[in-house]
Amino acid sequence: MRNSLVILAWTQRSTTRRPGLPMPVITISRGSLSGGSALAKALATKLGCACIDRESLADLAIDRGIQVGQLESVLVKAPASRRKLARERELYLATVTAKLCELALAGDLVYHGHAGHLLLRGVPHVLRVRAVSSTEKRIEAVESRLRLPREQAIEFIDKIDRDRSRWAEYLHGVRWDDPTLYDIVVNLESMPPENAAVALCAMTELPDYQQTPASRRAIAELLLASRARIALGQDEKTSRADVRVRTRGGTVSVHCMPRQASVIEHIPGALAKIEGVENIRCTIAETNILWIEEEFDPRSDTFSDIVAIAEGWDAAVELLRFVARDESDPADAPASGEEWHEGDEDSLEAGGIADTLAELRKINRSGGRRVVHGDANALLHSIDRQVKYSLFVVGGVYKVKPLGAQLRLARELASILSDNFATAVVDTEGIKKQYRAGRGDIATALIRIAIVAAIYLFFFSFQEQILAFTGATDSKSWPLKLLTAISIACFIPLLARLYGSSAARILKMIGIE
Repeated sequence: MRNSLVILAWTQRSTTRRPGLPMPVITISRGSLSGGSALAKALATKLGCACIDRESLADLAIDRGIQVGQLESVLVKAPASRRKLARERELYLATVTAKLCELALAGDLVYHGHAGHLLLRGVPHVLRVRAVSSTEKRIEAVESRLRLPREQAIEFIDKIDRDRSRWAEYLHGVRWDDPTLYDIVVNLESMPPENAAVALCAMTELPDYQQTPASRRAIAELLLASRARIALGQDEKTSRADVRVRTRGGTVSVHCMPRQASVIEHIPGALAKIEGVENIRCTIAETNILWIEEEFDPRSDTFSDIVAIAEGWDAAVELLRFVARDESDPADAPASGEEWHEGDEDSLEAGGIADTLAELRKINRSGGRRVVHGDANALLHSIDRQVKYSLFVVGGVYKVKPLGAQLRLARELASILSDNFATAVVDTEGIKKQYRAGRGDIATALIRIAIVAAIYLFFFSFQEQILAFTGATDSKSWPLKLLTAISIACFIPLLARLYGSSAARILKMIGIE
């Protein structure tokens, strides 16, 4: 009886939101006919806030001239077709993100679709919910609503799930059913939507999901970046450029490709009418290098090495300050383990990141900055998979640990990055070994070139003897045939190895990777 009374009291207290609490933002990712729509509507009713779905955002994008139908149809076409619609995709994302941010700043918001939590990535107070139900229950719903036989109902659900998975991967570069992307997964087969809404109402009162000045700044930053991207896409002089937009405060940073450098002079005009834009920075870069470190130092050898590589590759350097959470101290970082957004001024000024960014800006190699507090998953989720990275550099991290543990955990982090991204990952020592030529590389290259030259000289000097040894196999005994085959099998790979490594070192010395 005591437990029943406690549950009843909790339920009654959670059905209405206490006045004066900061406004929550909730995204519900749902499968087709899983009950997610009913959950969203019940939750919005209890909170007394707006409820918007993915279809409404798609209609908004269509009204603004974006070819949403082409974006959806391209999922079943070749990758080349997807690349042709890359700018359309960017405009769609900017449009729907801007609308969500406007609603979130205006008041409480419940969004339900299958990727809303990814549109507001980096906003710390968003409650990210995944609504699921059993396949059998979804089949029964399709049979009842669409009056389809069981076999067709199963095919219908499979197709919808595949399409949604491809859609999320195409737009955001992640699997929408990855449970680590959510704060809570709700099984609506065992819990009616109304009861689940009560539980989620109570969750919105937790400190993790309260709006703060920093989280509102994060939404405002995202809104400004989206509006800037829309403006660049709608301006005739900049609409065809492949650009990436980031904002901090009133500063808008625009990165474009070298072959499109001519659009830079038109970017200020395209962004002039956007409210909140105070300063505009443009960077020309073919690709990005992501430098992950806990304490940056623009006077270090690592900085010089990374800048040299960036100049050789025509790349921008993006700084990511990763402060690993101390598991033994729960107060060390936010309990949710989410990214601390760029609006957090203290985090962005600490760790030498501000000074390092200033030096990169002087040489026009700045790719932006961010700060992540948490674990490896928080780091993975903070990396934009749509940005073209050519190299990840993992520097000194896990500074609170002993040196041996630091090295081990840094290697594990590099391994996790390699498993999740098709991008080269190196540590600060690996930069020197793989991308920067030293005296040892020069000496090794000269020795191997000398060996290769000696081998070629030997071949040219004794051509007749070598041809006699390798040819006329019919007249040879089987031991001699075996010796010939083994000699060729061993010699050719050895020569190729010597020649290839020599060429690689020469290219590295002249700055070609």
